[in-house]
Amino acid sequence: MLTLYKRINHKVERAAQKYRTARAALLSLDPDAPWKEKFKDLRKEDIRGPGRDSDDKKTTNGRFEPSWISLVTRTRDFTQTEEEFNESLRVEWAKTYARSMRWQEEYQIVLEEMRRVLASFEWKASWWESQAGLRDNGDVQTLSGVSAYAYKQAHITRQMAIRCATSWLPTLDKHGIKPEWAKTYPGAMALVAKIRGEEKNDNAKEDELKDKVVKEDIEEELDEEDVADIVETPSDTESDEESYDLFEYDDYI
Repeated sequence: MLTLYKRINHKVERAAQKYRTARAALLSLDPDAPWKEKFKDLRKEDIRGPGRDSDDKKTTNGRFEPSWISLVTRTRDFTQTEEEFNESLRVEWAKTYARSMRWQEEYQIVLEEMRRVLASFEWKASWWESQAGLRDNGDVQTLSGVSAYAYKQAHITRQMAIRCATSWLPTLDKHGIKPEWAKTYPGAMALVAKIRGEEKNDNAKEDELKDKVVKEDIEEELDEEDVADIVETPSDTESDEESYDLFEYDDYI
């Protein structure tokens, strides 16, 4: 995967350098041509996809602005109508939607592969247990050894399934994914509950520390006279019923 990533990145850099070289040549030949409005200066931050990066937590989908590369049409002329511009945006949207659906498929495939790995381990463990009593010829020690070996292999296979579930469930739980096979492994579920409790305690300690810091800052800003004024100042609202002029019902009529 690292080799494939480096290969793709090298192709992207080579294409960007080719574009910069061609643009520099056209700029030297015709500096005032209208093509500059379409083929702009290619910066490093412009080389990105049309959609928002999943790691970008600051920019929302509504405020995300795609790179100008995704907005350039493939028409030969430099004049672009509004209809052509909308059509190019529809094409880019369709491509982005297809990529999103492909990632959704990959997400489902990964979950199914996890389930199949665990199911394969469980089947193999049951198969080893079924082999324990098949052999009936031999002395007692040999048969006991064969049976013990089969049960040992079944135990090892089940431990491999438990280890996979223990490694996967905390990560899945962090992303809000709760597979059906999770209930089969109570030890892994207990680990998830333990991690949740530790994260909850850490968040509570962090909130308590923040409240303490805010309280100390407020106490530093307020001196003793300000605190006394706040305590001794009466409330503007009076709850005494005598302060209000109440009309009798007959008078009101």
